[in-house]
Amino acid sequence: MPTLHDLMSESIDGRARALQAADASPGGSTRGLIGRRRRRNAAMAGGSSALAVGALVVAGVVQESRRDDAPASADPDAVEFITTDVDALNQLDVGFLDCGEEVPPTLTEDQGFTQSIAVDRAGNSSDALRITAAVDYNGPDRAPVFVNRGYAVLTYNNAVVGYSFSGGGGDDSFETVTRGSHWTAGRVLDQALFQDLPCLAYQGAWPSSDDVAYPAGEYQVYVVSQADTSAPLVALHELEGNGYYVAGTTRGVLNPGSIDCQSYVDDGRSWNQVVPLECAETLPPGVQLDRESGSVTLPFHSADYSDDLDVTLVSEPVGVTLDHDITFGDLGFTPPPTEPDPVQRLACGEFTGSGGYDEFETDFMDIPSFADLAAGAEVPILIDVYTSGNRSRGTLHIQDDATAALLIEGGVGTYWVATVGTPVFTPSEVAIDRSKGYPDASVRLESMTECPEPTEPPWTLLNRDPSVVQWLLAIQGDFRVDWEDGTTTTADAITLRGRAEG
Repeated sequence: MPTLHDLMSESIDGRARALQAADASPGGSTRGLIGRRRRRNAAMAGGSSALAVGALVVAGVVQESRRDDAPASADPDAVEFITTDVDALNQLDVGFLDCGEEVPPTLTEDQGFTQSIAVDRAGNSSDALRITAAVDYNGPDRAPVFVNRGYAVLTYNNAVVGYSFSGGGGDDSFETVTRGSHWTAGRVLDQALFQDLPCLAYQGAWPSSDDVAYPAGEYQVYVVSQADTSAPLVALHELEGNGYYVAGTTRGVLNPGSIDCQSYVDDGRSWNQVVPLECAETLPPGVQLDRESGSVTLPFHSADYSDDLDVTLVSEPVGVTLDHDITFGDLGFTPPPTEPDPVQRLACGEFTGSGGYDEFETDFMDIPSFADLAAGAEVPILIDVYTSGNRSRGTLHIQDDATAALLIEGGVGTYWVATVGTPVFTPSEVAIDRSKGYPDASVRLESMTECPEPTEPPWTLLNRDPSVVQWLLAIQGDFRVDWEDGTTTTADAITLRGRAEG
């Protein structure tokens, strides 16, 4: 049987066998499985995909498995494999009830796991709650599992309408489970309720300021804790430890060298995050990816998996009475205008914020100096017109009367228009193929006019050398991508950022 050394790269090979997984995966504390984060974010934004908390099974997901029953004393270096459909694996997920989902019945003890909570009603307000949570285990010793210590959900008519991760209780860990194991989530809720928008606000049409966000009535807060494992989850966890996750076919055009992959890889390097396996030039040892059939084979350690576990613990409800309606306007929500205001061209010498444009993602290939750019240097740029679906090939058209402005940082979030002129793109019509790399394109500035230095605040701008401050190049005009499928993507600006030099 192959060993850990034979099949896994050094990043996994060197991990502690005691499975101190809080530091095992990239980015510090473990994510357990990256899908948990994606699912939580989708739920908080009103994602509508159903979360099968009680349906985490290997059957139907694992199509081929070359493993025998693994006893607790299994060789810690023994590596086995699963082969599964990429999209099914990408959807395999645990943790976090979906917005609008019905809370499972109260269950505080299951398969040796016991949840306990403590409630403190802070002050005289009925909606100001402090809730702590913990999970204990008193069953037989077993292989590691993913433990979600607890998170709070707010419900109305038994449907989830809000979440709280104020105490960090939503974090997962992958830990060996022995009799007497104890996990504390600290404060899973430590705030007054009804301060944030309900998660249902993001489903359907945008509400108006007068619409009711929280109707008066009886609400309940539940704490949900979970313990789960399966061979696919363990294999994905180990893949994360090697710096990758399986993205599936819905994450853009993913193949090595594509624009999407370059973006994911760059972000991964910058933020020490995992990147899509589909973007790997060379797959990690033991991993096989069949793009035509859409299947992937992943290794995992026998000692890290013995059998499936699916435990969802739900506390007794904590009742909260809301005695008046709360509107979206009360929460500071204002819907976006039906028709956006036309973008005003930047004027010489004015102060402005750093954003507010409907823009394409564009960046310098190598950031030039402010002076070289203002002097008309030809500068290569990276154009990333992100689009959903399978649109990958098209042509970027740039309006003839586009304008350019070089902006110098004048304070936190404030920029001063220092120079204005005309941008010249080469070529003026840019062919885009997202399945490959960034298009060959460059920009230079012509007919640049220097603006008089301001004599009023923000004072941080005065007497500042533009070669040593943050600055922006804002190019305004009509930008349009005509895709091969007949659809169009438009924007009114591109913004390129410069960094402090020296």
